[in-house]
Amino acid sequence: MSQGKMICYCFGFFEEDIRADVGRHDRSAPMEKIMAEKKADACRCAEANPAGCGCPADVRWVAEQHQKRLQT
Repeated sequence: MSQGKMICYCFGFFEEDIRADVGRHDRSAPMEKIMAEKKADACRCAEANPAGCGCPADVRWVAEQHQKRLQT
């Protein structure tokens, strides 16, 4: 089973990980983990991401889009 596109290169979260978590908990635990690690200066997504940028905006977008789909 494909997990879709990798969204967070630092912690290895795929689109499907985020969607599944939102479906189970109505929130994004991956996003919470990323933000906690970022606050602790332990997030290296910008270095690990081939695009050279952090992933919180991408994780948030995937979570919000899935939440919208669940509400319709």
